Amino acid sequence: MAGFVALGNDLYIGTYKSAVKNGVENGQWVVLDHKAKTGTLADATTGDQEVYFVVNEVDTVDEQSIDTVDYKVKEGEYFRLKKPQAGEILVATKFNGTLAEGDEVAVGAGGNVEAIGSRTPITKLVVKEKTNEYGEETLRLLVL
Repeated sequence: MAGFVALGNDLYIGTYKSAVKNGVENGQWVVLDHKAKTGTLADATTGDQEVYFVVNEVDTVDEQSIDTVDYKVKEGEYFRLKKPQAGEILVATKFNGTLAEGDEVAVGAGGNVEAIGSRTPITKLVVKEKTNEYGEETLRLLVL
């Protein structure tokens, strides 16, 4: 659904295609296959590798009546990816479980963030703020 950089640099990777049959939503996280130039949804195990935040722009025209809340990058389409950098704030509606401000999170099942648990992921985030964007519960995540 919603995934955008609220504070940070404006550098994106746009040369990898989605290899996810059902598509990937903005605000989800992927791992990359550098040989195949594709990305797949991260999970609790791959989330301990380098992960990238999906921030595609909605590229459909109004006449198609697409619900931008449900926008997905389809299989074979190019991603617009953001490698998280310490100090950035990323905004997402894609998360697992009940999270509160101050919780440390990492990428988990389905390419969504969730409580870290006992893992030691490469990319750690903290829930800086819970808000409401596009009528959905939203997390503002500070990259640690």
